Amino acid sequence: TMSLPSPHLVKLSAEQFQAKSFAQCTESMKKMLQTMKGKPIGSDIQHNYIISCFCSSNGKDPEKYLTALLKLNSQRSVDSEGVTEESCILLYNISLLEYNLKQYRTALSRLEPVFSSVENFSDFLAINVCFLLLDIYLVLGKQHCNVVQNASKVLAFLQSFSTLLKKTTGNAGNEKKGNKKGNNKNSSSESADPSRKGNENTPAIDAKEFKYHFHLYKAKFNLFNNVYNQATREIKCCMSVSNQSAHPMFLKSNLENLKENFDKSVKILNAIQDDKTDPTLPALYFNNIGCIHFQLKKYEAAGYYFARAIKENESIYDISAADGSKHREVRLGTFIRDRRMEILYNSGLLHLLSGKAEIAFECFQGSSLMYYKDPRLWLRIAECCVACHAKAIEEKRNSPRVSPIFVPSNMSPSSERGTTKIVLHTDPDVGISISESDAPENNVIFSGAPFGTLSLEYAEKCLRSCLYICRKILSEFPATNESESETFGLQVTKDELDTIRQAALTNLAYVSLATNNPKIAITCANNLLLSKQGDHSYSLFAHFYAAEAYCMLDAPGDALKHLPLQEFPTDLECPYFQQPYSASVRYSLLHNVVVTHILMRDFAQAQFCLAKALAACPSQLLPTAILLQAYLELQADRPEMALQLLQKGRPSPTTRVIGKHQD
Repeated sequence: TMSLPSPHLVKLSAEQFQAKSFAQCTESMKKMLQTMKGKPIGSDIQHNYIISCFCSSNGKDPEKYLTALLKLNSQRSVDSEGVTEESCILLYNISLLEYNLKQYRTALSRLEPVFSSVENFSDFLAINVCFLLLDIYLVLGKQHCNVVQNASKVLAFLQSFSTLLKKTTGNAGNEKKGNKKGNNKNSSSESADPSRKGNENTPAIDAKEFKYHFHLYKAKFNLFNNVYNQATREIKCCMSVSNQSAHPMFLKSNLENLKENFDKSVKILNAIQDDKTDPTLPALYFNNIGCIHFQLKKYEAAGYYFARAIKENESIYDISAADGSKHREVRLGTFIRDRRMEILYNSGLLHLLSGKAEIAFECFQGSSLMYYKDPRLWLRIAECCVACHAKAIEEKRNSPRVSPIFVPSNMSPSSERGTTKIVLHTDPDVGISISESDAPENNVIFSGAPFGTLSLEYAEKCLRSCLYICRKILSEFPATNESESETFGLQVTKDELDTIRQAALTNLAYVSLATNNPKIAITCANNLLLSKQGDHSYSLFAHFYAAEAYCMLDAPGDALKHLPLQEFPTDLECPYFQQPYSASVRYSLLHNVVVTHILMRDFAQAQFCLAKALAACPSQLLPTAILLQAYLELQADRPEMALQLLQKGRPSPTTRVIGKHQD
């Protein structure tokens, strides 16, 4: 049997905790434990002591207290007599710490079973569990397939409290009391339903605060599901309850941003820029302003705002001392308020589209601790590797050295890239098909930051991870009809996942060609051609890469099947780039057709295709066309014409620094 503590110390420590005198409460708890030294101590007393120490430390070293609570929970599991309110409170506190430490899935796995039985316990616990669950669902929405259904159940459960609160009076004026469960931001309640348990010793309901948070969560999930009209109504309800809070204003700005009313969105953000009530607001403000400028294609301004957002985000770790000085300190609240990962991802995307792949790579690497289960992250990291490779090849191609006949390969849809492939016999490479066994193991994909290098080998690993995650997410989609298959309430829809998959296959085909793996490139191209949905440009890339791969395998006949001249559009459009890139793509396609006919020694058809290629040839690619034309002139035994062409297209030599370290 457990020993009973001193009633006086129990009452004193409870009063001190409710008065937020946490240091004094901890001392009282220590005295209580000393009086019980050598006797069995109940888990509730141990629990309260851990929470008291945590609060008296101002949230420092949260991992230490999480470990203590987990140890206590394991002891309770051994001696468990069933699910009790005390055990649910312990699980809630553990989940709350894990949520603040951004261990979202672990917190969710603990909290969902608590919610299934929370109706049997106090409303104080029920409301806190519901609000914390909603926070986790919002964070995990991109990866958690049942977020809409589960969140709807939680909101419906909270709706019953909202209805009961309208029928009760006097609760809003009650003094708010503390709780030894931790300091969750959401207020909790005295039981609004007399039939429910926990009426006597639970904290009072603040009806106004409950209503504010309830409508705030409803507004967030309506925005999450793109239900703009209902989101507008819920935001108005929040502002009618508390017009001093900046959070509804942020939601209102996001709503206008989703409607593409960018000027109005910026105006709303500027109205709350000077709000000093929340230290996280400056970082959120600059991040959101940066996102708006990014959508307006004002990339330089967006880069400035993202840099400011990162700087402001670092300030949440600055703690002011009594003497006015500041020092850096990590507390529990700073973890959950830290938006560095989100801002880094936004910055990475901006730099990638601006042609700064090296900087983008570093940003994506930094954000991988949060987004490692998002297939888009792996696709973006791979695109950085491919962009750097293509840039190096482009620089090599622009060198003054004369190259043999080559085929410019098209660019994958991430950044402006162009490279060259020599269409000559290569040693056959043992290609492999893309199957489940090709993807890295779960612990490799989901183990956190990848810490890779800017190389094509690493790009291949990232692309396989992307494809694996896409398949895994698609397999978890519930069976539904066609009209429901568009959203599922996810930030990554089924159609978007298919687009991500096609982009990954396109990049993987490119990487396979660049690393002399034509069989893998053919497999990727065939998978792309099997896709019934998606942009037409992906099919174009598939034909392009398949033709090049077959040429590498000395199969020009198969290559020509992917390059039928009559199917080439006269005005090729590439949705990922602006002109004159479309002209470069069309020329590259025609160029490959010419080389393929040359390999088959069909010089007449090659000359015919070359005439069409010259009509679409951009000025920067003219030397490659001249080389082909000169080759055909030599094959036709017209060396004088070939000489004239080569003299006409002779490149100017560049200045080179010659030093002792240079070969």
